[in-house]
Amino acid sequence: MTISKKIKIPVTAAFVACELALYIAFMTTLLDYDTDIAVKYSGVCVCALFALLCCYTLDIRDFLLLGALIFTGVSDWFLLVTGENIIVGLSTFIVAQLLHFVRLSLERGRMPKVSVILRVAIPVAAIVALAFIDDMLCAETILVAIYFPQLVMNFVDSIPLCVKDRRCILLAVGFFLFMCCDVNVGIYNLAGVVDVSLPDSLLKFSEYAMWAFYLPAQVFIVLTGGRQSDASGAKKVQSA
Repeated sequence: MTISKKIKIPVTAAFVACELALYIAFMTTLLDYDTDIAVKYSGVCVCALFALLCCYTLDIRDFLLLGALIFTGVSDWFLLVTGENIIVGLSTFIVAQLLHFVRLSLERGRMPKVSVILRVAIPVAAIVALAFIDDMLCAETILVAIYFPQLVMNFVDSIPLCVKDRRCILLAVGFFLFMCCDVNVGIYNLAGVVDVSLPDSLLKFSEYAMWAFYLPAQVFIVLTGGRQSDASGAKKVQSA
């Protein structure tokens, strides 16, 4: 499926308008549970569709973006729609973040060693720390310990790219909003992991805020797709 450069602007405008309509629908109206979930998941699917349209460039970076959005959609299917397999949902989120990392490395022209080291060292340290806390080490917490540092490092790695390409500002903002979403997801689910009592007002805010941040995050990230290949994008990933 391809789109010409001539219609990219109206297609992008239609995409943003669609996402804005869906966002307003679930943020400002009282929908029943099933409809609310369907509207939220539709927003994620529309992002994946736009990422597919961006692949008209035949640029590997756009195919990586599409892959990341597909795995994000799979994650949300298990975590949001069915809620039946947290392990698969978290695992596919990790894959999505790793695909984003490869894309960032191509944008940068090399794979940063410091980032790679931190992406391994932080999860290992977190898992070791969890092992010393009673009843905290399980498959879910291990996956979270792997996943969240990948997201944080994607945000960190995207910041230097903002100087090279102003469109990467959207990418950095997207990853930042993504982190804000996951912080609120963590707060909302904290009571189910540790013996702690949180104010109902905080839990209600977190439940509201997670989606206030999440869909805009995906929109900002996917809007960085659809660029023609250039020398930096065509380079092979090098360790540096």
